[in-house]
Amino acid sequence: MQSIRESGVKFRSQAAFRKIGWSGGPDPAIERFWRHDGDRLVASRDAMIWDLRAPLLQDEALSCCSVLLWRRTRAYDAQWIGGLESAAIPIVAGILSVNRAAGGAPLNGFYLRKRRKADGLRRRLEGVRPPPGARVLLVDDILNKGIAKRVLLDYCRGNELEPAALLVVVDAEGRGHQLFQSVCPIEALFTRRSVLCRREPEQKLSVDLVTAKIAVIASDDSPDKGMEISAQTPSDPDEMAPEDIELVRLARDTVIVAALSKGRSHPTLGEDGHGSAGYLPFLGRYLRERGPVFTRISKREYRDGAWFNRLRGCQAVGLFDPRPGTIAEMTVKSAIASATRARKVKPGAASFHKPVWPEEAGDLSLFVYVVEGFFPTAARTADELVSEGHDPRNWGLVAEGQGFRGVVCGGLDYIPDVARQVAMVCRKMQNSAEIRPHNPGRVRFTRMKGRWLWDPARPKSAYF
Repeated sequence: MQSIRESGVKFRSQAAFRKIGWSGGPDPAIERFWRHDGDRLVASRDAMIWDLRAPLLQDEALSCCSVLLWRRTRAYDAQWIGGLESAAIPIVAGILSVNRAAGGAPLNGFYLRKRRKADGLRRRLEGVRPPPGARVLLVDDILNKGIAKRVLLDYCRGNELEPAALLVVVDAEGRGHQLFQSVCPIEALFTRRSVLCRREPEQKLSVDLVTAKIAVIASDDSPDKGMEISAQTPSDPDEMAPEDIELVRLARDTVIVAALSKGRSHPTLGEDGHGSAGYLPFLGRYLRERGPVFTRISKREYRDGAWFNRLRGCQAVGLFDPRPGTIAEMTVKSAIASATRARKVKPGAASFHKPVWPEEAGDLSLFVYVVEGFFPTAARTADELVSEGHDPRNWGLVAEGQGFRGVVCGGLDYIPDVARQVAMVCRKMQNSAEIRPHNPGRVRFTRMKGRWLWDPARPKSAYF
């Protein structure tokens, strides 16, 4: 998105940008562009123009685009992928490279010239020619009016090729939909609305959270005293950015690798030359921002004629570490802990879930709870927490006392109210040796702001 906004959209003027562009960075590209008026070339009056050739010839943007589009190709079982010159050429080449690196099924590419080459072999189609009856995936940088793509559809009809889908980077939500919707599915990484959306100014959590950082109040003998975590404004829990989804995939990969290696191996995120750099283009801010993370593993099981989801492990590592790693690094660490040494919540000596074994990997769903901040409170009862605006749908809770600590994440359907959350967090209080429930009147609370992330292919409500 950043690359597209920086160089893939051109505005006629600052006034045009203020009217239809995004709020916040990056700064817009202001340029003049032209149109034909009979035989003359005159300045266009359009407010903006799409120009994705620049971002698609930058290595980072092209690699992101190629991987994300390649993932969509796998649903269509096609052996040919192609588009119209010239914008489709780098996309086709990028997808072929990703497919080869990922060990995918054989995939061939082609591109169609707008006009037959005048000399040489005088080809119209360059690359591997699909045989009659073949299913072909069509790709392009943008779907707007669709006028140029009529040539591509006409070629498919004239050569008995079946378009399996049209994959584009940006769907400009123009008349091109009418051309393709009766021919094949359309999939896009972005829409005009998502690129040009105007966000409202972010609201503060409360007047007490204006400062950039919030100190966590801890006991005098706690090593966590003085810890600071950046306070962030709440985000819509039902909307996830691409890097959110990628973080969940990182957690799932970690659990699978841990299961296959009995906890000895895990994905790495550095430039180590062994494939780990594949995560780097997609995790975005999670490779820079620091903070604790819970990874929850749920297992889909069938018992007594009904499906249900069993908690297979939920763990955070270094929850109150004053210097946590990046969110991506903490996700890997918490996923390994959840898969190999997650503690069960029941009174008595510490007991653990069984480590995840390879055969159950297909039954598992992964969820990531990113902690956005800890906020001290003087509240000691459920009513006092409610009076502060505490809501268990959006806030977690930490309870501490007598050397024990309990933590409950927010957004849990089985904890519908604050009283239930208080009772749960006090029941879960533990130290290094045991779990011992505590009286709510003898503990101090810290409010925890966070949000759940999940794989959108599996609805949270059905697999959590």
